[in-house]
Amino acid sequence: MSIKSFFVKKALQLKGMSKEQAEAMSEAMEKNPALMEAFKKMNEDPKLMALLKKIQEETELKIKNGMDSTMATVGTLAKYKNELAQYRDLLEPISMLLQR
Repeated sequence: MSIKSFFVKKALQLKGMSKEQAEAMSEAMEKNPALMEAFKKMNEDPKLMALLKKIQEETELKIKNGMDSTMATVGTLAKYKNELAQYRDLLEPISMLLQR
């Protein structure tokens, strides 16, 4: 593992990703530099980052209140689908990776 990969993994974990998700994302970014660029662009957009944080917090609250994690995620994403659609181009490389 390169130093860059190590720091990317740690940064992703600090953003709330699980160790396994961060590792998979880090490996994918190392293999595909376009993913790293997409991730940088996402982080440079304060409105997008605020939206993602809001979605994460609402999802975590639903899970904490007893909802299944998949249902909580799907429900919260559906609630914000119009706002997320505005960032489709920025989110596409990341969503493609997560669908694998």
